[in-house]
Amino acid sequence: MTIADVVASTGSMIVVSNRLPFVLIRDKDGKLKRRASAGGLVTAVAPVVINGNGLWVGWPGIHLEDPNEPIPESDPTDITPTAGLKSDKVCMYNFSEMRLISVSRLTTHK
Repeated sequence: MTIADVVASTGSMIVVSNRLPFVLIRDKDGKLKRRASAGGLVTAVAPVVINGNGLWVGWPGIHLEDPNEPIPESDPTDITPTAGLKSDKVCMYNFSEMRLISVSRLTTHK
């Protein structure tokens, strides 16, 4: 699903935040795993996004060398509010720290 698909649908919520409602971590074998994030925004908004066929855009908590690496689904025993958020309902973004430094220099240099 793309952002355009969500926008074209009726009543879908798009959440854009600095973080996803979960973080990605690598296990000792290098495989990605999901771990639920804590916080009020996640607890309150995740069920609305899940039930309303919405989309969550945010940073996964780690830099991925391959942005097309599949996001794992939640563990079947996960009972957190984000457990029902399927990986195709998530858009990850990565940014370069150097870009932030460049923008910072542009805005502070006189």
